[in-house]
Amino acid sequence: MHAMIATLFGFAVIDTLDVLLVSVTAAIAYDARSCGKSPWRGGIAFLLGLFTATTLFGIVAVLGLQVSATAFNLTITPEIRYWSELLAGSSECAYSPGSPRPR
Repeated sequence: MHAMIATLFGFAVIDTLDVLLVSVTAAIAYDARSCGKSPWRGGIAFLLGLFTATTLFGIVAVLGLQVSATAFNLTITPEIRYWSELLAGSSECAYSPGSPRPR
């Protein structure tokens, strides 16, 4: 199992170096510099978020949700699945670009 996780980790690293993602990071840096801010915070946050999402999706897609839950001694009931989907959807709506942010 450790070999599979190491392989998925390597694939996630390679996937984060995609040309499109590097260009988005460059656009984040350009935007930050034009506003007079440091580009490190936005660029690193984008890359780490993408890396995390790719790694988690790869683990769940390859191993399956049930195997991942068994590895961590979790019991996934329909109620837990419903509330986690509701929490994930609500957090995506809260952090969407269209939502107003306090300044």
